[in-house]
Amino acid sequence: MMESKLGYVNDIQAYLFTSVKNASLTWLSQQKMRLLDIESIEQNTEITAETLYVNAETGWEIEKAIADLPHQCQLVFRLVKQEGLSYKQITTILEISQNTIEAHMRTALKRIRQQLQEYLMGKK
Repeated sequence: MMESKLGYVNDIQAYLFTSVKNASLTWLSQQKMRLLDIESIEQNTEITAETLYVNAETGWEIEKAIADLPHQCQLVFRLVKQEGLSYKQITTILEISQNTIEAHMRTALKRIRQQLQEYLMGKK
């Protein structure tokens, strides 16, 4: 289904470069927002190098959990959570039903939650 859409890309290298660049900028933006949230919550507490490291490590673990998802599930999750697309937009892009998108999102959230719980339990 998705393969037919690739025929419209004239320069695959430029397309992939732009996709990776956009994903990287999105990730960096999310990391910046997390740091700003931490600063606002802990206004009277100085952010230490340890806190920044733990936050970065947790972000990497989240990204690892996302990367471990099945391809289609990962794609749907990234389109919803990172690109901000609606389910309806994704049904058009991927040519799958909204029920399938909802199932992918349930699976993604469940697996990410499980992997993070295992990671956090292992740290104690």
